Amino acid sequence: MLLSLFTAPEGGVMKKKYLFLTVLFVLLFVIGCSTLSGISISPPSWTLGNWTAYEGSVVFKFFSDNIIYTNKSGITISFEKQYAGMQVNDESSDISYTVTIISPDTTTVYSFTLVGDQINYFVKENDATVEGGLLTKDTT
Repeated sequence: MLLSLFTAPEGGVMKKKYLFLTVLFVLLFVIGCSTLSGISISPPSWTLGNWTAYEGSVVFKFFSDNIIYTNKSGITISFEKQYAGMQVNDESSDISYTVTIISPDTTTVYSFTLVGDQINYFVKENDATVEGGLLTKDTT
């Protein structure tokens, strides 16, 4: 059937050919856009809210579908926007949550472990720890 769309141009076949190609291009466009539109993460409920380290020098804001990180230099990263189009995996349990971002050059891992009423966190790039500390939940 598919091959018949590209045979001799007789009544209606050219219209079917163009219709098929149009649908194919639209489908490819939609698939392409959906892979770049964002990421899919689901932080566990125990992380939700604002968590601060080092007297406000590092802040993680956990939402049901995103994480926003701000460091002492004022650099803010929205995971949903910053890592769109990359391979992003997350895993969670009752006391740990890990987000792994795989880009062509770097694998970045954010690890969060619940310790009492605080979170111990580490950020690693290609297995080297680049940041870590203890987060306390903001109560305001």
